[in-house]
Amino acid sequence: MDNNDTIIESVLQRYRPLGPPPQLKDRIFLRKGKKQSRTWLKAAAIILVLLSGGLIWWSLEHTANRTDKEPTFAEIEMEVNHAGIAAAMLAVADLLAQQPGGEEYARNRYLYLVETYPQKEVATLARSRLQSLSGRSTLQ
Repeated sequence: MDNNDTIIESVLQRYRPLGPPPQLKDRIFLRKGKKQSRTWLKAAAIILVLLSGGLIWWSLEHTANRTDKEPTFAEIEMEVNHAGIAAAMLAVADLLAQQPGGEEYARNRYLYLVETYPQKEVATLARSRLQSLSGRSTLQ
């Protein structure tokens, strides 16, 4: 180094950080022995991930191959929608039956409800109203 470099280095030396304190250096190098004590944390984390993955896989397999046939939310929602549609159709058929000349349309609606929803309560109501409608039309 020539003289200019020495001058520049001395000026720069004032602005350079001093470096870490010696206690920090000792703590870093003494910590190597503690690194082994954290290996059980890594092992516990791996076991936890494997167990949770296995639990998720098991629950997905059981829901796909279930035998108890509990209805899903979508099936329940569809059932409620069908019941609402059937009730609305029954109300429309009742209104048509009350109108003059609407008995034929009401009969068609009642027959549709009996054929479409045979296991539902609306089918039994439609059958009884269909019979009363048939009895009414023969009296007239």
